[in-house]
Amino acid sequence: MLSMRFLRSFSTGKQREIVKFYYDFKSPYAYLALESTFQLEKEYPIQIRFIPWGFRPEESFGGNLQERNRLSWNKVRYLYLDCRRFANERGMIIRGPERLFNSRLSLIGGLYADKNQFFPSFARQTFQRFFNRQLNLESLDEITKLLYETSDKKLSYEKFAQDFQTYLNNQGEKDYLNAEKEAEQDRIFGVPTYVIRDEPFWGNDRILWLTKIYVEKQRRDRINKSLNELKDLIASTDERVRYQKYEKAEILEMTVNYIRNLKQIINNYEKYSFETWKQIQLLKNIYPYQHQRIKQKYLQVIINNSSLDHLSTYSQNASSTQLWKPYI
Repeated sequence: MLSMRFLRSFSTGKQREIVKFYYDFKSPYAYLALESTFQLEKEYPIQIRFIPWGFRPEESFGGNLQERNRLSWNKVRYLYLDCRRFANERGMIIRGPERLFNSRLSLIGGLYADKNQFFPSFARQTFQRFFNRQLNLESLDEITKLLYETSDKKLSYEKFAQDFQTYLNNQGEKDYLNAEKEAEQDRIFGVPTYVIRDEPFWGNDRILWLTKIYVEKQRRDRINKSLNELKDLIASTDERVRYQKYEKAEILEMTVNYIRNLKQIINNYEKYSFETWKQIQLLKNIYPYQHQRIKQKYLQVIINNSSLDHLSTYSQNASSTQLWKPYI
């Protein structure tokens, strides 16, 4: 498992990656994934797009309640048993609904909350109340009241309810249909599903896989970016490099050679600087005035073109008779 410190190291100063999160308020597994999904935005440079997708249990579990056979009921009971195992670990309550719900109204409510920037509070309360059997997802009155409770309440309830009703009957319906089309393009078959860079991850326990994939892709992006920068740096000494295609290993080899040559140049620079300084010192008793001017000019040139700290120190104490040693 990757450490959080390692994962966070990829988040500094990075542009936020878009991750789609398909959900449905009647899906217990989407409920289990909710808090981990919110946490992704805090841990990584990720922006979550919450996209509704109406889960159709009658298609997955043998039709309506009256039409299900024994095998389908065994599957449903086991899935809720698993959900409660996950929920118990987190101190959550998940009670199976007593009938099948059409969640379209609540999902448009989610789009409205997201549009008005209070989706997290609305989603938390919707999931919690529904799986405590305290919310009817098909009730306009209950959904509107819950939206208002979780909003910033800048409007009166009457104006808020009217605004939501207008959205529900107009833009909200269009937004929901657009979400369905996008889900079809992403080949969504169940919730919760994450999509990052066109790669899907289905299930509430896929967070770790998603973060591993994200970190690995970020690592490769960083490597490729650094290699391109190295190639540009080397091209500053040989313009032909810029227009030729090289393997990654070749770029690294050229960089090593470049640094090795640069190190040799620096060593020679220090060596000849030392020799030049010795010659200037010999002028001290012969041409005092010229010696002083040459020494000051030399130090100025050296300090402006060198990162060696000892040169600056020497310039502050030019009267010292101690010999400057560039290797100290």
